[in-house]
Amino acid sequence: MNNQTFQQAIKYLKSGKLVAVPTETVYGLAADATNLDAVKKIFAVKGRPLNHPLPLMVAQNSNLNNLAIDTPKIAYKLIEKFWPGPLTIILKRASHISDIITGGLVTIGLRCPDHPLTQKILQSFPQGLAAPSANLFGEPPPTSAEDVKKALGNKIDLIVDGGTCKLKTSSTIVDLTGPKPKILRQGPITQEEINPLLTSIDK
Repeated sequence: MNNQTFQQAIKYLKSGKLVAVPTETVYGLAADATNLDAVKKIFAVKGRPLNHPLPLMVAQNSNLNNLAIDTPKIAYKLIEKFWPGPLTIILKRASHISDIITGGLVTIGLRCPDHPLTQKILQSFPQGLAAPSANLFGEPPPTSAEDVKKALGNKIDLIVDGGTCKLKTSSTIVDLTGPKPKILRQGPITQEEINPLLTSIDK
Protein backbone atom coordinates (compact mmCIF):
# COMPACT_ATOMS: atom_id res chain seq x y z
CA MET A 1 0.00 0.00 0.00
CA ASN A 2 1.57 3.26 -1.10
CA ASN A 3 1.05 6.42 0.93
CA GLN A 4 -1.56 7.71 -1.51
CA THR A 5 -3.72 4.58 -1.04
CA PHE A 6 -3.25 4.81 2.73
CA GLN A 7 -4.36 8.45 2.82
CA GLN A 8 -7.29 7.64 0.55
CA ALA A 9 -8.40 4.78 2.83
CA ILE A 10 -8.31 7.06 5.89
CA LYS A 11 -10.14 9.85 4.04
CA TYR A 12 -12.82 7.49 2.75
CA LEU A 13 -13.43 5.85 6.11
CA LYS A 14 -13.63 9.21 7.90
CA SER A 15 -16.15 10.44 5.33
CA GLY A 16 -18.47 7.47 5.83
CA LYS A 17 -17.41 5.31 2.91
CA LEU A 18 -16.82 1.55 2.93
CA VAL A 19 -13.29 0.19 2.48
CA ALA A 20 -12.29 -3.48 2.13
CA VAL A 21 -9.15 -4.19 4.16
CA PRO A 22 -6.85 -7.22 4.36
CA THR A 23 -6.23 -9.36 7.43
CA GLU A 24 -4.33 -12.58 7.98
CA THR A 25 -7.60 -14.55 7.82
CA VAL A 26 -10.01 -12.99 5.29
CA TYR A 27 -10.72 -9.52 3.90
CA GLY A 28 -12.97 -7.32 6.02
CA LEU A 29 -15.52 -4.70 4.94
CA ALA A 30 -14.73 -1.73 7.14
CA ALA A 31 -16.64 1.36 8.25
CA ASP A 32 -15.89 3.93 10.94
CA ALA A 33 -17.61 2.46 14.02
CA THR A 34 -18.62 5.95 15.19
CA ASN A 35 -20.45 6.70 11.92
CA LEU A 36 -23.72 4.80 12.15
CA ASP A 37 -24.84 5.73 8.64
CA ALA A 38 -21.66 4.09 7.34
CA VAL A 39 -22.23 1.07 9.58
CA LYS A 40 -25.75 0.68 8.20
CA LYS A 41 -24.27 0.58 4.68
CA ILE A 42 -22.37 -2.59 5.63
CA PHE A 43 -25.65 -4.41 6.28
CA ALA A 44 -27.15 -3.10 3.02
CA VAL A 45 -24.15 -3.98 0.85
CA LYS A 46 -23.72 -7.47 2.32
CA GLY A 47 -27.43 -8.25 2.57
CA ARG A 48 -26.74 -9.01 6.22
CA PRO A 49 -29.66 -9.25 8.68
CA LEU A 50 -29.68 -6.37 11.17
CA ASN A 51 -29.74 -8.76 14.13
CA HIS A 52 -26.33 -10.16 13.18
CA PRO A 53 -23.76 -8.18 15.18
CA LEU A 54 -20.68 -6.71 13.54
CA PRO A 55 -17.22 -7.31 15.00
CA LEU A 56 -14.97 -4.35 15.70
CA MET A 57 -11.42 -4.34 14.40
CA VAL A 58 -9.12 -2.58 16.83
CA ALA A 59 -5.49 -1.48 16.79
CA GLN A 60 -2.86 -3.40 18.76
CA ASN A 61 -2.53 -0.59 21.32
CA SER A 62 -6.28 -0.10 21.86
CA ASN A 63 -7.63 0.56 25.33
CA LEU A 64 -10.28 -2.10 26.00
CA ASN A 65 -11.85 0.10 28.67
CA ASN A 66 -13.10 2.37 25.89
CA LEU A 67 -15.00 -0.49 24.28
CA ALA A 68 -15.93 -3.03 26.95
CA ILE A 69 -16.82 -3.35 30.64
CA ASP A 70 -16.23 -6.02 33.28
CA THR A 71 -13.35 -7.43 31.23
CA PRO A 72 -12.14 -10.69 32.85
CA LYS A 73 -8.47 -11.51 33.47
CA ILE A 74 -8.53 -14.23 30.84
CA ALA A 75 -9.21 -11.60 28.16
CA TYR A 76 -5.86 -9.96 28.84
CA LYS A 77 -4.12 -13.34 28.84
CA LEU A 78 -5.62 -14.20 25.46
CA ILE A 79 -4.76 -10.77 24.05
CA GLU A 80 -1.18 -11.00 25.27
CA LYS A 81 -0.69 -14.36 23.57
CA PHE A 82 -2.81 -14.13 20.43
CA TRP A 83 -3.15 -10.44 19.41
CA PRO A 84 -2.55 -9.32 16.78
CA GLY A 85 -3.86 -12.56 15.40
CA PRO A 86 -6.84 -14.67 14.32
CA LEU A 87 -8.82 -14.38 17.56
CA THR A 88 -12.12 -12.55 18.14
CA ILE A 89 -13.12 -12.12 21.78
CA ILE A 90 -16.68 -11.44 22.94
CA LEU A 91 -16.94 -9.03 25.88
CA LYS A 92 -19.68 -6.98 27.54
CA ARG A 93 -19.95 -3.81 25.52
CA ALA A 94 -19.41 -0.28 26.76
CA SER A 95 -22.65 1.72 26.96
CA HIS A 96 -21.77 4.05 24.07
CA ILE A 97 -21.46 1.18 21.56
CA SER A 98 -24.53 1.32 19.34
CA ASP A 99 -27.23 -1.35 19.13
CA ILE A 100 -26.77 -1.15 15.37
CA ILE A 101 -23.26 -2.59 15.69
CA THR A 102 -24.15 -5.20 18.30
CA GLY A 103 -27.45 -6.34 16.78
CA GLY A 104 -29.17 -5.29 20.01
CA LEU A 105 -26.95 -7.53 22.15
CA VAL A 106 -25.14 -6.35 25.30
CA THR A 107 -21.89 -7.83 24.00
CA ILE A 108 -19.28 -6.81 21.45
CA GLY A 109 -16.82 -8.86 19.39
CA LEU A 110 -13.29 -7.43 19.21
CA ARG A 111 -10.62 -8.45 16.74
CA CYS A 112 -7.04 -7.22 16.34
CA PRO A 113 -5.89 -8.30 12.86
CA ASP A 114 -2.31 -9.32 12.14
CA HIS A 115 -1.76 -7.35 8.96
CA PRO A 116 0.55 -4.32 8.79
CA LEU A 117 -1.58 -2.35 6.32
CA THR A 118 -4.76 -2.66 8.35
CA GLN A 119 -2.94 -2.05 11.62
CA LYS A 120 -1.62 1.18 10.12
CA ILE A 121 -5.15 2.24 9.14
CA LEU A 122 -6.54 1.31 12.57
CA GLN A 123 -4.17 3.75 14.29
CA SER A 124 -6.44 6.53 13.00
CA PHE A 125 -9.59 4.95 14.50
CA PRO A 126 -9.31 4.60 18.31
CA GLN A 127 -12.95 3.45 18.56
CA GLY A 128 -12.33 0.77 15.95
CA LEU A 129 -13.72 -0.14 12.57
CA ALA A 130 -16.88 -2.18 12.21
CA ALA A 131 -15.66 -4.92 9.89
CA PRO A 132 -17.31 -8.24 9.04
CA SER A 133 -16.00 -10.24 6.09
CA ALA A 134 -16.16 -8.46 2.72
CA ASN A 135 -18.63 -10.79 1.01
CA LEU A 136 -22.34 -11.13 0.41
CA PHE A 137 -24.11 -12.65 3.41
CA GLY A 138 -23.91 -16.44 3.35
CA GLU A 139 -21.20 -16.56 0.69
CA PRO A 140 -17.60 -17.75 1.30
CA PRO A 141 -15.37 -15.05 2.82
CA PRO A 142 -12.85 -13.47 0.44
CA THR A 143 -9.13 -14.15 0.79
CA SER A 144 -7.84 -11.78 -1.90
CA ALA A 145 -8.63 -8.35 -3.29
CA GLU A 146 -9.84 -10.05 -6.46
CA ASP A 147 -12.33 -12.11 -4.42
CA VAL A 148 -13.70 -8.90 -2.90
CA LYS A 149 -14.03 -7.30 -6.32
CA LYS A 150 -15.95 -10.32 -7.64
CA ALA A 151 -18.25 -10.42 -4.60
CA LEU A 152 -19.00 -6.75 -4.08
CA GLY A 153 -17.79 -5.04 -7.26
CA ASN A 154 -18.70 -1.37 -7.35
CA LYS A 155 -20.89 -1.56 -4.25
CA ILE A 156 -17.97 -0.40 -2.09
CA ASP A 157 -15.65 2.59 -2.37
CA LEU A 158 -12.12 1.19 -2.08
CA ILE A 159 -10.28 -2.13 -1.83
CA VAL A 160 -6.91 -2.02 -0.06
CA ASP A 161 -4.94 -4.80 -1.74
CA GLY A 162 -2.80 -6.52 0.88
CA GLY A 163 -2.18 -9.66 -1.11
CA THR A 164 -3.62 -13.10 -0.44
CA CYS A 165 -4.57 -13.76 3.19
CA LYS A 166 -2.12 -16.09 4.92
CA LEU A 167 -4.61 -18.25 6.83
CA LYS A 168 -7.62 -18.16 4.47
CA THR A 169 -10.08 -19.07 7.21
CA SER A 170 -12.15 -16.98 9.62
CA SER A 171 -10.89 -16.19 13.12
CA THR A 172 -11.56 -18.23 16.23
CA ILE A 173 -14.33 -16.64 18.32
CA VAL A 174 -14.23 -16.99 22.12
CA ASP A 175 -17.09 -15.75 24.31
CA LEU A 176 -15.74 -14.38 27.60
CA THR A 177 -19.02 -13.09 29.01
CA GLY A 178 -20.13 -16.28 30.78
CA PRO A 179 -18.80 -18.11 33.83
CA LYS A 180 -16.30 -19.94 31.61
CA PRO A 181 -14.77 -19.03 28.22
CA LYS A 182 -16.58 -20.72 25.36
CA ILE A 183 -15.39 -21.18 21.77
CA LEU A 184 -18.23 -20.13 19.47
CA ARG A 185 -16.31 -20.69 16.24
CA GLN A 186 -13.26 -22.86 15.78
CA GLY A 187 -10.66 -21.12 13.63
CA PRO A 188 -6.87 -21.09 13.38
CA ILE A 189 -6.48 -20.91 17.18
CA THR A 190 -7.56 -24.18 18.77
CA GLN A 191 -9.05 -25.18 22.10
CA GLU A 192 -5.76 -26.96 22.85
CA GLU A 193 -3.87 -23.67 22.49
CA ILE A 194 -6.32 -21.79 24.71
CA ASN A 195 -6.65 -24.40 27.49
CA PRO A 196 -3.24 -23.73 29.16
CA LEU A 197 -4.21 -20.09 29.63
CA LEU A 198 -7.51 -21.08 31.27
CA THR A 199 -5.63 -23.34 33.66
CA SER A 200 -3.23 -20.55 34.63
CA ILE A 201 -6.18 -18.28 35.50
CA ASP A 202 -7.84 -20.97 37.64
CA LYS A 203 -4.79 -21.39 39.88
